[in-house]
This record gives sequence, structure tokens and C-alpha cells, in this order.
Amino acid sequence: MAVTRNQKLDLHLNSIEEIYVPAEFGKSCVPLMIDAAALVEARMPPVATYSLRVARDYAAGTTSAESVNDAIVRCWKDLGGGGRDMCTDVPDVAAIRAVICILRRQVHPEAEDSLDLLSFFVELLNKVEPHSEELEALFKKHFPLHGKSLGATDTDRLPQTNH
Repeated sequence: MAVTRNQKLDLHLNSIEEIYVPAEFGKSCVPLMIDAAALVEARMPPVATYSLRVARDYAAGTTSAESVNDAIVRCWKDLGGGGRDMCTDVPDVAAIRAVICILRRQVHPEAEDSLDLLSFFVELLNKVEPHSEELEALFKKHFPLHGKSLGATDTDRLPQTNH
């Protein structure tokens, strides 16, 4: 029985937590998130596409933290009230919330919940459109595991599935 791609991503996240110190993690987190969001950019609503551009510009040093905060406000306004912001099974909502994750990480790089944020971010992206294989490659690119690979001992711990 095979290990699913989502399980491999979970293993990679767990390995990141074991190997990387927070400062090292922080250097790769936002670039990974921006690259991963690009996988679903064509399916994003306009406010998310605009805000992802702001995130890219901030990462490149061509816009201010104020612009990032303004983009966060625009995203939340677009989501509106009435609980719509919690409907993360809706692809447009998931896309906006994923971009908010990036923007928030940019203005709060010291946040302690980085791994939880990254896990939630991946969940959101998968609700927009699954890209497990591409996400796995991006994790390996941005968080090389310093020679550690997902060997038999890691995969043996997982529940087996036929997916």
C-alpha cells in the first residue's frame, strides 16, 4: 500500500519542525508560500491576485509594510462578514485566506506558529486546486532536509491507504 502525497507533505512538515531552527525556517517560509500560491493564481479572485502581487513586491523590496497591511485589509473586506471568511471549503475564500497567510507572515515574521500557519496554508491551497506533487517539490526546494530523506522508518509510521 502506498503513502499518499498529502501524507508525504505532512512528513516533510514534521521533518522541517525537527530540523530547522525558527530563524532558518523563517528565511524559507514566505518564498515557499509565494511559489506555492502561484500554482493556483489563475483560480484566484481579483483581490487575492492583487494581494499576491503585493506580497511578491514586498518580498522583492519594492513596496512597504504599509502596502502589505492595506492588502490584508482589502482581503478581509472582500471576504465580508456573516461567517463567509470561515467557509474555507469555498475555493475563492480559500484563495483569499491563503494570500492573507502570506501577507501576515510578512508583517509578523517572528510569529511562533509558523509551522501551523504553513500547514493551514497548504490546506487552503488544496481547497482551491490540489497540486500535491508540485507542493512536495516546492517543499524540497525551499526546505532541503540536509540529507535526511523520507525512508522506510518514516513511511512505516503512517496509516496505509490505497489512494
